[in-house]
Amino acid sequence: MRLFILLTLFTSLFTGGCKRNSNIEDQRYTWSTEAPLTIPYRARLQRFEKGNLVRNHSFETGRTFVLDNSTSSFVIDGWQQVGQHVRWVDTRSETLYHPDEAWSGYRAVKIIRDNAYETDEQGDGIMSDFIKVIPGNYILSLFVKLEDIRPVRTRLGISMYDAVDVRLLYFDRNKNPVSSQMRFPQADQYVDNSFKSLSFANYSRIDNFGWGRLIGKTAHFPFPDGDIPTEAHYVKLVIGLKAKGTMWIDSVNFSYSDRNFSVAERMVDYTDTTLLPYEAIVPTPKKYQKMESVVFRVQGMDPEKLPLIVIPAQADALILKAAGLLQDALHIPDKQIVFDSDHLQISQARLVFNMGSTGLFEEYRESLPTKAIQGHPQGYFIHAPANMPNLVFLGGNNSTGILYAALTVLQMIEKKQPVFHNARIVDYPDFPDRYCVFTKSKHEGDLQQNRLVEELVRYKVNGAFREDLSFDSDRFVGIFSFAEFPDFAKPADSTLTCIFPEDCSGYRIFHNQLLDYCGFEHDTDRKGKETRNFYAGCSYFSMNTDDADIDRYIAFSGSRPVFMDNSMQIYTHWGHYAGNDPWYPGKVRLFNIFEPFTNADIREHFSKLDTTMFLINFSPHSEIDLIRMATAADFMWNSATYARDHSLWKVLQSRYGSMTSRYLVRYADRYGLFLEGMLRIKQNESVPRNLKICQQTLEELDMIIDSVRKYIEKDSRLLQELQALNAEAQEEVNRIAVSRHLLN
Repeated sequence: MRLFILLTLFTSLFTGGCKRNSNIEDQRYTWSTEAPLTIPYRARLQRFEKGNLVRNHSFETGRTFVLDNSTSSFVIDGWQQVGQHVRWVDTRSETLYHPDEAWSGYRAVKIIRDNAYETDEQGDGIMSDFIKVIPGNYILSLFVKLEDIRPVRTRLGISMYDAVDVRLLYFDRNKNPVSSQMRFPQADQYVDNSFKSLSFANYSRIDNFGWGRLIGKTAHFPFPDGDIPTEAHYVKLVIGLKAKGTMWIDSVNFSYSDRNFSVAERMVDYTDTTLLPYEAIVPTPKKYQKMESVVFRVQGMDPEKLPLIVIPAQADALILKAAGLLQDALHIPDKQIVFDSDHLQISQARLVFNMGSTGLFEEYRESLPTKAIQGHPQGYFIHAPANMPNLVFLGGNNSTGILYAALTVLQMIEKKQPVFHNARIVDYPDFPDRYCVFTKSKHEGDLQQNRLVEELVRYKVNGAFREDLSFDSDRFVGIFSFAEFPDFAKPADSTLTCIFPEDCSGYRIFHNQLLDYCGFEHDTDRKGKETRNFYAGCSYFSMNTDDADIDRYIAFSGSRPVFMDNSMQIYTHWGHYAGNDPWYPGKVRLFNIFEPFTNADIREHFSKLDTTMFLINFSPHSEIDLIRMATAADFMWNSATYARDHSLWKVLQSRYGSMTSRYLVRYADRYGLFLEGMLRIKQNESVPRNLKICQQTLEELDMIIDSVRKYIEKDSRLLQELQALNAEAQEEVNRIAVSRHLLN
């Protein structure tokens, strides 16, 4: 009897497990790469949190076999050898390998091909074991090193193509191959989605490429690069060399990307938190040490104890501006701004800000972190002595630095109560010039343009290229510079990525697709130091730029370029909502109207760029644009700590408060749902059902705006913009309902 019970229990567990597995497989039939939210959030999150899915990604483990006295072989865990010219590097063997033959750890894979032929269907390399996947978007990257690479089809007029061969093979649930053919609707084309070595494909030859990060790409944006076939249950990575030459491979990464999540899902770690003012400083300071907060006003307080601002006797316009900004934030009268120090008042005041070089500054100079900002012209510090937390020094290498210190202090003051969240800060920017763009807008007058500049100054953006716009330049002397924008032809829309760039005003602007398609790489007359090179990355839209892209551009131009980042234009209506409209309604669902700066991976390549300037080619015209531009300012100032969703949450909360910010995230999420429904209607997909979804979503968007209205001013620009978005959406829904006779 006991045996029977055990057998029954075992059988039920076994069949129950099979049933659960069967249910999962049944569910997968509804999952789609082109609509990530069809996949349960938990399944996507678990895959994302796994990070790198490649086993033994750096080739550190395996076994070596001695076959006889003169030969040996090896097996690398998680990988198979392809061809006969593959070696397993061990840099600890100094007689065989140089320390530079591995990127990380001791091991790498090395391929040496002394001969290569046009008729070779397969080169030499490595292939991974099966990697289990779910539908969605993935990031593939690896580090490679190359020497003396010569493509084998040059006589046919073909450049490198697949001479450096990186591929992703797809397999179904039974591990049978799945077609890699994928529609590329932006170009009315089908492409081989297994091909992932686009970055090297247009090189004519490679003499030497030191260790660099290669991003596995099939096509440039706006193609949804990284998407795998929905029916793929497994993939294999194949990395190798078809050309003649030597290749090293290390640190392979294949991971589920955050492009599979909606804005609400991406922000879930932040929307249930409330940041203190010092935690929401934008841009993020380089060094920060929390100190005791100071309550600087209480009811019935003696006026002599009000906060005091001490400035130098010869204070210039920027220091006076900084003092005025602090005065407004502290709500103190003019008499609380004093020239140099009055020790009697200082001893009585609850809070004292000393700005720049005064007698008080000289008294404490030895204890102040002046050396920490040496060599950084715009560097500043905020410092309070340990025994006097109410005495705060704002120091800088010049008046601009002191103004930046004051702009940071403004964010450390509570808006609704008289509390200063004190901290010691040492800070300076990654780029001396941090520029955006101003373009014409028929809706903006001079006052609106000047207001936008004032907002950008608060986020320490210090310049802009402009197109025939007039600004009150004297108002911004020393803190904001203007330059005329080069006559650079912008694509007609986001699907057109190759237009001849005109040289103008001492600037040249290129991206790799211009080199690929227009033959400029062989036009040596365009090289020279008389112009400044701006580089937009591997395509007009800047995303997924890697070391191979940058090295080829530098070889063409002869110098390190300033990076002109166009990525923020992707997340707009003009950019077809990240390239997904009108082809992928389920991906349009992920669109975020507040999308923060997304191209943070470019920070890995700063050593190859001209870091005197970084240009965000984005023109802010609205409050929503300012929110987005503030995150870009955060990146330009301190890229090392930048995290896009955290940065967005800081900007939202510091501008509108935590409660409003939660509603704004909800609004962005629901707005994406509305866009999806409208796109499905345009594609004649279940029109009555999707029109009803859009109408219900609009009602929810109106309710969100009603909630936002309770927490921000009635004349808020953001509130007006959201109301305008809703009105425009309602008008479009009504028009469709009338045209299709679907009115209730």
